[in-house]
Amino acid sequence: MKKASFTVEAALIVPFFLLICLGIFSMLNFYSLYVSESIALKDKAEKTAAYAYEFGDTTDSDGYLTLTKQVKYKVPYSPIPLPALTVPCYARVHIWCGYLGAGIQPGNDFSGKMVYVTDYESVYHTKPSCTHLDLHIYTKSLSEAKKSRNIDGARYHPCEKCIQKSHTNQQVYLSEHGTAYHNTLECSGLKRNVRLVDQSQISDLSLCSRCESQGRR
Repeated sequence: MKKASFTVEAALIVPFFLLICLGIFSMLNFYSLYVSESIALKDKAEKTAAYAYEFGDTTDSDGYLTLTKQVKYKVPYSPIPLPALTVPCYARVHIWCGYLGAGIQPGNDFSGKMVYVTDYESVYHTKPSCTHLDLHIYTKSLSEAKKSRNIDGARYHPCEKCIQKSHTNQQVYLSEHGTAYHNTLECSGLKRNVRLVDQSQISDLSLCSRCESQGRR
């Protein structure tokens, strides 16, 4: 009788335990999907914002561009049919309009050719799609990141800015041309403060080699 009682309890507990495991797996799987879709939408918004300046197009009167995407997720291996979950994903960026940098005074002569520059760099860029500016960020598990190589064949190492001073998350961020994996999207190694300036004001900077090679094609 006691053995039969244990069997009944197991029959009740095991399915409940499996449902909990399925729920945890589904939440983690959805979070990974949502982060990936958010990163892709952010990259698309930044690229669109750059071209929106060139064509004089913006969707918002305040100079911001907002993109929206519906992320759909269906729970896998569900014992009962469940409808797909739909969650909105947003990306909002400012249109690249350029501004006067340090040392540039209104009234100076301008060449009329606008180029892209970032903080702390010694080169300028002619194309917003340059891989130095458009990083193509994606997410991977820590174990996968340690085994991965970038588009040039180099291995990834822990970021000196956001990882070596703290523990490493199990989900990290990488870029196609980068050589480090990061704990957070807010790491300065993944962010580019890009501004549009007149080329005549940056005579001390040289042209980015990647932009130059793209121009020759």
